[in-house]
Amino acid sequence: MAVGSQDLVDPVSELGDAGVHTRHSGITTAAAPRHNTHQSPDIVLLTHQRTSGVTLNEQRESRGEEAPAAPAQIMLSRMLLPQCLSLQSSLESRGRAVCCSSFGRGSKPLYLVTPQPEVTHVMPGANTSEVSARQTGDTWAVREAGSVSLTRAMSFSMRFTVPGETPAKAKSEAEPPHHSQYVHSQSLLEEWQERHSLKKIMKMAFIWILSCLAFIGTAYGCGAPAIPPIVTGYARIVNGEEARPHSWPWQVSLQDSTGFHFCGGSLINEMWVVTAAHCNVRTSHRVVLGEHDRSSNSEPIQTMTVFKHPNYNSFTINNDILLIKLATPAQINSRVSPVCLAETSDNFPGGMKCVTSGWGLTRYNAPDTPALLQQAALPLLTNDECKRFWGTKITDLMICAGASGASSCMGDSGGPLVCEKNGVWTLVGIVSWGSSMCSTSSPGVYARVTKLRAWVDQTQHSSAAMAFLWILSCLAFFGAAYGCGVPAIPPVVTGYARIVNGEEARPHSWPWQVSLQDSTGFHFCGGSLINEWWVVTAAHCNSIKHPNYNSFTINNDILLIKLATPAQINSRVSPVCLAETSDNFPGGMMCVTSGWGLTRYNAPDTPALLQQAALPLLTNDECKRFWGTNITDLMICAGASGVSSCMGDSGGPLVCEKNGVWTLVGIVSWGSSTCSTSSPAVYARVTKLRAWVDQTIASN
Repeated sequence: MAVGSQDLVDPVSELGDAGVHTRHSGITTAAAPRHNTHQSPDIVLLTHQRTSGVTLNEQRESRGEEAPAAPAQIMLSRMLLPQCLSLQSSLESRGRAVCCSSFGRGSKPLYLVTPQPEVTHVMPGANTSEVSARQTGDTWAVREAGSVSLTRAMSFSMRFTVPGETPAKAKSEAEPPHHSQYVHSQSLLEEWQERHSLKKIMKMAFIWILSCLAFIGTAYGCGAPAIPPIVTGYARIVNGEEARPHSWPWQVSLQDSTGFHFCGGSLINEMWVVTAAHCNVRTSHRVVLGEHDRSSNSEPIQTMTVFKHPNYNSFTINNDILLIKLATPAQINSRVSPVCLAETSDNFPGGMKCVTSGWGLTRYNAPDTPALLQQAALPLLTNDECKRFWGTKITDLMICAGASGASSCMGDSGGPLVCEKNGVWTLVGIVSWGSSMCSTSSPGVYARVTKLRAWVDQTQHSSAAMAFLWILSCLAFFGAAYGCGVPAIPPVVTGYARIVNGEEARPHSWPWQVSLQDSTGFHFCGGSLINEWWVVTAAHCNSIKHPNYNSFTINNDILLIKLATPAQINSRVSPVCLAETSDNFPGGMMCVTSGWGLTRYNAPDTPALLQQAALPLLTNDECKRFWGTNITDLMICAGASGVSSCMGDSGGPLVCEKNGVWTLVGIVSWGSSTCSTSSPAVYARVTKLRAWVDQTIASN
């Protein structure tokens, strides 16, 4: 869609379908679109990996504030200079103020800011005239009526005042922090330093973590904060800069029973926190999430189990990593969400700019740690460069950063060193040790996550609980009159939504999906129509199940249902194609799952409208990194990409496009008990079970 004076897109109306579909005793109900852009004079924000939008009125209501009658409306567009100037001329001729500015890095994208009476729209477009209302690469924040603050992570900040309004300071989404003193015993740190000295060669200092007010939820995908961080690149934690509140949403404060902060950590999914082994976390310790100002009264989560690396060496500080399993899952939201973990194969070269953050001392022997979260941008060093400072103490299990006027200090241990990879923040290091005087001229040393990732995965999986996944059942089935796997109403899948906090499916676009209900109309499982007489679902849903189904290993989790009367095939009801025994669906291939499963773990109810999610297949070897020997050749995995099925999806379809038609590749079987979007869901592999399906249908 080219942007011009005639192309002022209304993102709300564009996101609305012609009708909605609801689940009421198996009946599909069409209703008028719920959005009406002309009735609510508010500001709609479209943010990174969100398609629904959030209004300022909703933000105010969540804080108990009264919404204004008619706030100023603003339109934000990203475009090249000729387009900006063209639109500027057109809008100014109609009495609207426009500001075209050039800022940023590289090819210098340009931005337009103008009052616009219908709707606020954030449109991306990386140096191209083509933009999309459904996909945004960056997160932008519109603050207050009469004042706009544009913010792009690590790049720029700009303010524009609407004519006729008094310039006002842009307010943060969070309440202002309250400063307070936080006292701790320096003697404890000195005692620890002496106990861990390396043959008097040097004193390593506890490096304290800076815990962030805001964690970004799996709803946004790991490593992508709902509130983008602003890092100058020149500040340091020692005499550092305050982090933008809630912009490092994975950061954790580890505290004892008195509330004393002794270490930091990083949230890696709803149930797990990673920190340093030398923090010696115990089950009596507490985990505090979503904190920026340590004087605030955040609700802690109790530690359930602690897993220290079995090869941790307190003398060499090798394998300085520890996992904490939480007693209750973290509530994922805009202030609390996980960081992405570096893959074993990832490479982060020397010189790459990364960020560490925490509540560590801002200078050596400071009387207290800061109340507010601090951050620092600092370059990675190669291990050879790092050995110039620390000699043979540096091993392949460590990574170094700093020696550039920036430094971590006491109070940061266990905290994150994150680097941007493909647009998301990735945990590359865990704050481990460094100069006992918090010197900014020598590098800090971090546990290297790429070398420790395999142990993290293995530990989580050996402790993981499996949970049945519920199916998302479709109101509309598609008919064989159109051929299997070819919906009369083509589905629209963005590729970025998820069933856990997901996107509504286009009504009637998955016509083979089935809702299995009891006599009261309660939806307990789902399935897929494979011809007029037969539905396939999961064996654990109970009916004509595979004779070799094993409820312990969940092998052969497939079941066939023969209908009492044949389905009436039409544009809303038709079968899906079954994968052939010889078919191959490689790892990385994008497929789709859909249903009425819970949109978040422990949600009070399943959604009324059909949800869907695009997600990549994994090879079984990749899947075993998450689930170990639980994975067999009779299973196929998909997800671990910020996308998840959840309770309510069992028995439902995983479909992939093959030669232009949708093919049933998997049947939703099991996965994370907390609907984690960072671990894959497991499906019964149809190619391995096709022969039994054919034989059963033929004999019945």
